Amino acid sequence: MKPNHGGSSFHTYKVNDKKEFSEFFNETRKDLEDDILIQEFIVGDEYSVPIVGGKVLPIMKVEKNDIQDFFDYDSKYESEEKMKETFPVIEKELKNNLESISLRIYNYF
Repeated sequence: MKPNHGGSSFHTYKVNDKKEFSEFFNETRKDLEDDILIQEFIVGDEYSVPIVGGKVLPIMKVEKNDIQDFFDYDSKYESEEKMKETFPVIEKELKNNLESISLRIYNYF
């Protein structure tokens, strides 16, 4: 659950049950005048593909340093102990897909 605008995991929550949904929904609604998006939680690795001037730079992988399974705002920006960005060796097919999709998005905008 997250606001429709704002990004960067501000007011973004992983909801596990109806009780948490109500709690987070009410908290988010009182702080924001924005629509709320409800999305399926997808388990997987998180990569950042920087592009400058149409050129793809080295791909970064976001890795967590604790048992938390979700990157909320605090994890990403307030605590250097909870996550880090690395420059991993990436399988060629995945690297090509990440670069290709990212460039299509970049060129679209």
